[in-house]
Order: sequence, then structure tokens, then C-alpha cells
Amino acid sequence: MLKLIMAGQIARQKTLEPLRFFDLEPGDDAVLFALSPNESLSDPELAELTGQSLRDLLGRLQRLLHLGLVVRDNGTRLSARGAEASNSLQQHWLRLDAKLFSGTKKKNRRRFRRLLDHLIRTGLV
Repeated sequence: MLKLIMAGQIARQKTLEPLRFFDLEPGDDAVLFALSPNESLSDPELAELTGQSLRDLLGRLQRLLHLGLVVRDNGTRLSARGAEASNSLQQHWLRLDAKLFSGTKKKNRRRFRRLLDHLIRTGLV
């Protein structure tokens, strides 16, 4: 269990690094990933997609608007800077994923992912 806790702390630090670069908070990435620069989403649609309450989402959107990452008109869409941030975060997650599984057989990667899914479903993490 101690190793799981240590691994969790390291993973958390590594996932927060790119968020800090863009002055983001945990959960902001979910909003950025749900949006596109070409199509606006309504606040209720975005809240449902990201699993956030409408109240929490509206505060988050105000901050993202202030950071220049989203544009609000008849809905919300990514700005050019928001699209850059979203792409950068996705690339960062892919690099972390590749590092995590480097040198690991495909069969073991599947087992590990199933174990993580189980831990999440049972509420252990």
C-alpha cells in the first residue's frame, strides 16, 4: 500500500506540472478537453460532459475566460490559446502514459489498466 501511495504522489505531481504552466487548476483540463475552437457548447451541455455542477462550472469558466483560454458568446468554445493549452496537456498525458508503460508487455499493460479500473470502481483510490 505504501508503494501505491508513493506512486500516487509522484503521479499527482507530474500531472499538475502542465496545469501550473497554464495557471490551471485540477479539473480545468476536463473543460478544455470537452471544448473545441469551432463549436460552442451551452453551459448545461458542458457541465454534463465534464461531470461538474453548473455552479462550479460557471466559476471555472470565468477564470478560464480571464486567462484567455475560452471564448463565451452563445456558449463556450476554446480560444486559440485554449486550443494550444488543450493540445499541450494531451501531449503531456500521452508522454506520461508512454513512460509509465515503457518496457512493459502489452498483456501486463492490460492487467495494470484493469487493476486501476478496479481500484477506481471500488473507491480505493
